[in-house]
Order: sequence, then structure tokens, then C-alpha cells
Amino acid sequence: MSSVSPSAQQGDASSWSSVDLAEVLAALCLHCSDLARVAACSIVLREMSQGFFSAAGSAEWACGLDDFQLSEEAGPTWECCTSGNTSRDVGLDRHGITGAVLADQASRYGIVGCRAVPLSSQGEIVGALSLYWGESTRENTLLTTAIAVGALANADVQVPIYASDQLFLAKEYKDLVVVYRNGAPVRLSDLGRVIDGNEDVRNLGIVNGNPMVLIQINRQPNANIVDTVARIKALMPQFQAQLPPTVRFKVATGGNPTVSITGQTLS
Repeated sequence: MSSVSPSAQQGDASSWSSVDLAEVLAALCLHCSDLARVAACSIVLREMSQGFFSAAGSAEWACGLDDFQLSEEAGPTWECCTSGNTSRDVGLDRHGITGAVLADQASRYGIVGCRAVPLSSQGEIVGALSLYWGESTRENTLLTTAIAVGALANADVQVPIYASDQLFLAKEYKDLVVVYRNGAPVRLSDLGRVIDGNEDVRNLGIVNGNPMVLIQINRQPNANIVDTVARIKALMPQFQAQLPPTVRFKVATGGNPTVSITGQTLS
């Protein structure tokens, strides 16, 4: 949770005189890139007299790619700034006003995709925040991680929207781009069937002909095995009560009976 000094709350502008806005924006970009686990993050802002400009980035080349999109009037960042809508594709195949393609510029840095979200103030679009990813990061991170993709806001409150692009079903992964070859995307469905299935298909547990999930408990050094097994058995009814009626929670195998009998014999 952030805090504001009393002097700043009272409108004392001098309390902000030592703040370097460029450093703040650069730190924000670095934090965003770490949070989203992408190659880089950058911010484009609007200046009333000169239009949009690259304000900050977690990497210098990200600012360069923003400048390229703004000068060519093409690409996700440019389209986001001008339309006020979030770009939802890799957006590297856009031809600029001179015929240049963003993909050619981005490939120099190993970048394969870009996504931009609009920045607004008092209902007006003031810029865009762009996320760039490469082969090692790719958009997969964005699609398998719940991150904010927008916000509901008024003059006093802003609430981030997290529900969105995260994928949960196998069929939603079919169009996921895993690599680019000769400028064309290779999707997961091109490599094989994408179906819902068991997490592990090469291991199977069976007890008396019935499928089972094994919980193995090993004795720790200096532990009393008889007492440990007795306490585990005492807790088993509690675990059974939390399971569906068709699932049985029981001891499959253990060494305690032999140890107990041996102890009684010795006594």
C-alpha cells in the first residue's frame, strides 16, 4: 500500500521537487516486466503539442521499438494509443507508412510479440504501456498467469481487472504460438493433439485392483515409530470425513504391527 505525505496531501508542490519522473517511470517499467515475466516493458505518453512519445522503458531497445511504431504509425503500441483499445495479438506484421515492418526491427532483439494496454487519465487516453516478449518468455506467460488487463475507475477509486486471458482448458491452448519459423507462427495444434487428460499418464497406483493415490510417510531420525503410526491412525477419520463417499482413506502397508508385536513379546 502506498502512502502520501501530509504536505503532499495539502498540495505542497515543493515536496515533489526532487522526484525524477523519468526514473519513476523507468522503475515502474522494470517492475511491470518482472511481474509479467516478459522481456521488457515500456511506456508511451502523449504531449499535447507534439503527440505521443516514448517516455520510459525497462530496456533501451524497448523505447526504440516504441519510437519505430510511433514514427511508422503502425504496431500494437501505436494502435493502442490512437484507438484506446488493448491490443491482443503479437502485432509484429504491421507495415508502416514507409513500408517497414515491425517484425524486422523486433527480430534484432529476439522479440516475437508485443501487447499494449491504454493509459488513461480522467477518461482521456494519455498513452500506452507495452509488453514485449521473446522466445524465452513468449506470450505463454501472459496467457497462463492471472495479471491485470484493465481497470474500472472513477475520480476516487480504481479497481484492476484480473479475470481475462488466463487459459484453463486444453482447447484454449490450441492456438498458442510456441515458436516462429520463417516469419510464420507455429501453434501448439500444429505439433500434435491438444486434449484434456491426466497430469501423469505413466504412473499408476493399484490396491486390491482399485486405483489409488499413495501418500508415503517415512520415519524421521529419533522418532518413535509406534507412537507416530498411532497418531496418524487417530487422524485418519478426520481426513476421511473430508473426502467424497466413494473415496476410501486407509493404510495400504506399514511396519507398525510387527514393531508392536515385537515390543509386547520383549516386555
